[in-house]
Amino acid sequence: MNPILVATTSKYKKAQLAGLGLALEWAAPEYDEPDLPHLPADQVAAEHALLKAESLLDRFPNHLIIGLDQTLILDGQILRKPGTVERAVAQLSAMSGKTHQLHTAFALAQKGKPTETRTIVANLTLLPDLTAHFLKAMVERDETWDCAGAYKIEASACTILERVECDDPSSIIGVPLIALCRSLAQRGYFPTRQRQAETS
Repeated sequence: MNPILVATTSKYKKAQLAGLGLALEWAAPEYDEPDLPHLPADQVAAEHALLKAESLLDRFPNHLIIGLDQTLILDGQILRKPGTVERAVAQLSAMSGKTHQLHTAFALAQKGKPTETRTIVANLTLLPDLTAHFLKAMVERDETWDCAGAYKIEASACTILERVECDDPSSIIGVPLIALCRSLAQRGYFPTRQRQAETS
């Protein structure tokens, strides 16, 4: 079984993956994450995830490498992480009363083997008429200026959400754990997860 390397330095993604019971290694991807204007917005997360994973193949030829990425799309446009409290409040205000999409992707890459990518889409609708005062307090309390969408579903985002539609709720945080575990299981990483069919 090849060791697993995750191409990320994100503390949020590390926290999510820590609960899987797997021995994971970590490394920063050698990838600058440029804009990809030639791709439709809904394909960008998968491409970033793949390129992050592939960027480490030469350094770690014996590892299965996981690349991860998430993009938020509002009205057909990708919104970047705001970076400041002020931009976070402005971004959330623009999203208020609207439905946006979170595209959360993972890629699996291994030297000399076919790659795999998967994207989970979540549709989230924010309550209308959210006030800047309320949003600023939430952003400062949860420290969400470095998060896609400027909110954390695991913190106070439930106070501003009207509806969520998603087959893999863990993807909203940043890693689609259900889909990822399914792919890893197919590669033999959870050998005792299910009973094997009895043979006569």
